[in-house]
Amino acid sequence: MAKDRFQKTPFHYLQYVGLRCFCKLLSLLPYRFAVKLGGWALAPTRFLLPKRFARMVNDIQRAFPDKSPQQARQIAAQSWKNMGTIAAEFIQLSAMSVADFKKHCSIQGIE
Repeated sequence: MAKDRFQKTPFHYLQYVGLRCFCKLLSLLPYRFAVKLGGWALAPTRFLLPKRFARMVNDIQRAFPDKSPQQARQIAAQSWKNMGTIAAEFIQLSAMSVADFKKHCSIQGIE
């Protein structure tokens, strides 16, 4: 049997429990508030994961050489916020009834 390349620690399980609690909290909140909270909650992650944020800024600068370092940092920061918003939307939409889902989503160009 192949050895796991990643050893799980008790801290990983604690993170999982925290994430599950956060997801449950978001699913209980009103849609618009939960989506704003998701964006707000993930925005400061760049301070908690500075190496990942720096790598993201570097990747943006390499992909778009015409962007200044400040613009690349702004794009990366907005990206973290957008990821939180999208995560909250998925959590909310997965717990919605079909009628509530139709209130928040629309299909364009179906023809």
